[in-house]
Amino acid sequence: MGKFDNMTFENLIIEAPEPEHIKDLRLDLGLTAAQAAKLAGLTDGSLWTKYENGNRQPNKQTWTVFLMATGQHPNFKLESK
Repeated sequence: MGKFDNMTFENLIIEAPEPEHIKDLRLDLGLTAAQAAKLAGLTDGSLWTKYENGNRQPNKQTWTVFLMATGQHPNFKLESK
């Protein structure tokens, strides 16, 4: 039996919150918008500001990557090998 055979990922992907919560979390983490964008895997740093202003909504995958990269995911964490 493989290492991941019994693992489920139903709680992995997280819906992005309201814009003010996106900004609050970034500020609580002490990150600039550009740093947050980079951690989320975005090449356009201004896109993060659009998320915070409500002009754009991050997709679930982008938000999940950000949560994982910052150690904020409620169900999973990244570990180094």
